[in-house]
Amino acid sequence: MAEHGEWSKFSNFDVAVNVPFLLSIPGQTEGYSRSNHALVELVDIFPTLVELAELPGGVPPLCPDDSSSVSLCSEGISLVSLIQQEIASMVKPYL
Repeated sequence: MAEHGEWSKFSNFDVAVNVPFLLSIPGQTEGYSRSNHALVELVDIFPTLVELAELPGGVPPLCPDDSSSVSLCSEGISLVSLIQQEIASMVKPYL
């Protein structure tokens, strides 16, 4: 049995909701180390990677309430603007 007697991630215990997220963007983050405590969700990873990879079609739109007829949508938002703000605020490379 898992911690707190729970399986899966259907709780608000810190061990279920606190997930470390490390990101390295070639040509942008080398030599820098930064920590941010912004509240983001795992569903934000897909649109973020789509935008960073500059895939055709771009970031998928947010899913409507009834997404049964939509071919591609996301419940997350891209974190690229948050990442770019962090990169812009970095003054010195981490040594």
